Amino acid sequence: MKSFVHNTLVCSTAILFLFIGSYSYAQTTSSATCSADAHVSSNVPGTNYGTSTTIPLWVNTTADYYRYFVNFNIAALSIPSNAVVYSAELRLKPTAVGEGGAGASSFMLQVVSNSWTETGVKFNAQPLTTTANQISTSSFNGTKRVFSGAPMVLLIQNIVSGITANNGFMIRRNPETTTTANCQYNSKEATTSTDRPELIIQWYIPMSITAATVTHASNSTTTNGTISPTITNGSGSFSYLWTNSAGTTVATTLNLTNVGYGWYGLRVTGTWGDVYYMAFIVGAICEPVNITFNPGPNFIDDANVFFASSTTNSGSAAVYEASGNAANDIRGLMRFRLWFDSGITPLLADLYLTGSSHLNPGGGFTNDAEFQLVTQTWSEMKVTYSNQPTFSSSILTNVPPTTSGTMSKNYDITAFWNSWRTNNPNNFGLVFKLDSYASSTARQQYHSSDAAAAGNRPYIKFIVDQPSCDRTSFTTFKRELDAGYATTFQGKLKIQFTEEYEQVAGRKVPLNLYDENKTLIASIKYDGTAIAGSALLPALTYQFDDNRYQMNLSTYSLVVGKYYILELTKSTGEKEYIRFVYTN
Repeated sequence: MKSFVHNTLVCSTAILFLFIGSYSYAQTTSSATCSADAHVSSNVPGTNYGTSTTIPLWVNTTADYYRYFVNFNIAALSIPSNAVVYSAELRLKPTAVGEGGAGASSFMLQVVSNSWTETGVKFNAQPLTTTANQISTSSFNGTKRVFSGAPMVLLIQNIVSGITANNGFMIRRNPETTTTANCQYNSKEATTSTDRPELIIQWYIPMSITAATVTHASNSTTTNGTISPTITNGSGSFSYLWTNSAGTTVATTLNLTNVGYGWYGLRVTGTWGDVYYMAFIVGAICEPVNITFNPGPNFIDDANVFFASSTTNSGSAAVYEASGNAANDIRGLMRFRLWFDSGITPLLADLYLTGSSHLNPGGGFTNDAEFQLVTQTWSEMKVTYSNQPTFSSSILTNVPPTTSGTMSKNYDITAFWNSWRTNNPNNFGLVFKLDSYASSTARQQYHSSDAAAAGNRPYIKFIVDQPSCDRTSFTTFKRELDAGYATTFQGKLKIQFTEEYEQVAGRKVPLNLYDENKTLIASIKYDGTAIAGSALLPALTYQFDDNRYQMNLSTYSLVVGKYYILELTKSTGEKEYIRFVYTN
């Protein structure tokens, strides 16, 4: 799988074909990729230098120095907003007025906060810049001045993710209060295209598990379960690490085999250091089992978002809460990185939360809260109030008020898992919010997956089963009816009869089917026909060594939950019976 891509934005024409997982991205970059650049001079503050072919960057005196504004058309690359930027380099090519050992720490790069135009920018009409995430070091690689490393990656990542508007960058000497050597670079108007400023971005789409085949253990005592996930995107080749619920390594291959029921966590590491976690549940065929999902931080995403700090991320917070008042709203988001195979069903899924610091103001107002279904993806370390995902009350669990400041609780979230198990990629988790807000602050606050003490972290107790399994047994006919009864499965009644019934060529075993009021519904006589006024029952197949038979009764309009009687007439004329409850 090739999913790492390398894009170069230069002031030239290029066609880039980018392959990401099984998806192909075709990109065309025009000569206008460097959308604008211009330098400004403090000595000539009212002059625009937007068409200059060179970029002077030096300080003559404290009253005579230059600054350079540059922007790149990052949007033209069509990099998806969820892409991870791995490397970013802004490069400037020197002119004959050389680099001359100007030093790696003598330049400053800052993000421009508002829009500007190449032909309009002047020293006395500069756009605003911000010192947030500024870059105060650069290097010279022998041919070009380079701004790179983690700070540059962060700036480009914020632009790609839509956190920061792309208004370009300002580059200046650092400091501007000291005379510096003359350094001059080529602008986007340079005649030779390879001399022009360039921005190089390396990125990949985060990996995800888009499908998985899970074979459940034959029963609760066997170890023949398997997990085969399908991984999409990510960077380069992968390495794998499987652990069980105790944290013990059980495999280092993509597919996990020969395991018993329980949960298993997979860590996938890409070539460029990207790491992905997903856990899986293995059940037992036709047998309910208890599984406690106690994963710690790697397999739970949780974060709080604050109305009052709408751009603040709290993905590493040690608490998970629903709180606020009329002026402020704080919501908690939680997503379990757990693949729940559709072949099993959660009979119970209780979420256990350990109380941290609740606040129930009283006075007719409580901290009553609720869980709702999140309907859009989000990132634990990027989500904020301003970019929070959408959610829906289509699935909702009420969270009653607390009665003490550190009260711990468990909540039934089975309905959520019944939804996710049929479409695991749509498991975007839960939002935790107050029911209403008043002037007094209310809060339900629990320890999150990032809590220091492992015993305080959230976990889920599951009971999982395969309710579609046939747990009925073969039932023999009785000479007299008693309180016992059999049950059909998917409309079929499993019956067993002895070899006492004489089988004569061409003759059928006579049967009558009655409802609980002894009204005849269907029958079959010795000659294979039905009694007048009733439907025809299927003929039993008589075998010498194994007289077990599944009789399909789904075509007789029987009522689910009602009792019925199947009557058999022996060759001696004696009658025997089976009472059963119909299910389908």
